[in-house]
Amino acid sequence: MNPNDPLRPPVEGSGEMPGPYNPYANPGQQNPYPRGPAPTGPKLSLNVIGEAVDIISKHWKQVALAGAVMTVPFLVLLVGSYVYYFGVVFSAGPQADQFSPQMIFAQIVVYAASFLGYALMAVGSVGAAKIAIQHRRGGPVTNELATAGFRVFGRATGFGLAQYIVYMAGVFCCVLPGLLFAGLTGAGVAVFAQDEEATIGDAFSRSWVAMKPHMWMALLLYFLVYMLSGLGSLACLVGIIFTQPLLPIAMTLAYLDVKHGPGQSDGLPPFPTSQG
Repeated sequence: MNPNDPLRPPVEGSGEMPGPYNPYANPGQQNPYPRGPAPTGPKLSLNVIGEAVDIISKHWKQVALAGAVMTVPFLVLLVGSYVYYFGVVFSAGPQADQFSPQMIFAQIVVYAASFLGYALMAVGSVGAAKIAIQHRRGGPVTNELATAGFRVFGRATGFGLAQYIVYMAGVFCCVLPGLLFAGLTGAGVAVFAQDEEATIGDAFSRSWVAMKPHMWMALLLYFLVYMLSGLGSLACLVGIIFTQPLLPIAMTLAYLDVKHGPGQSDGLPPFPTSQG
């Protein structure tokens, strides 16, 4: 066969792919970049949503407690800030200047309350993540787990605040970057649930590394569960204590799936509780 034939097949065992002949290549040199199948590993599946719903139905009392820890501070702060804001508006009258110091300060109070409320939600989210991990480990699910986020209160709140700030910045940039960041870091609360000595940086980095190979599926999962978790607000806000934990529970299950395999735990013994 003509050695300059562009369709010359590769030399057997060379690792080369069929293609144009390179007259300057060393015939005995192995291809340092051989093509092969894409790496395989645990996949992120939307099935975790169904498992999360099952956990909520089986452990509804503990999930409701974690949901209350998530939502009550947020609602108190949000409602209180709006009461203050409208109080300033009504006291100023119909001719109120929107750029007066009083009005600007009232708006700052509303924004600050919103950011602090979202930051505090991470404390209850850690408890919900504890419940998900304990369920996978096969141990008893107790109220102690639902309130475990208070043991990492400062770091969980710092994580929640940093995550929300970056998320909102991404949302203002065409929405997609914010959702992508949330999907990649949404399992940060699971890091605190597994390791109460973890730092805020650990929470971000471990979640990011685990979710990055599945970032688009993580985005889709976060978006779907985020929408579902808000449905409880339609039931006079009472149902929100059951639906809000759906987000950290689902993201924790996804985190376990991509690290250890679908439906698997992390291989550690159940968390110790007063009931087991």
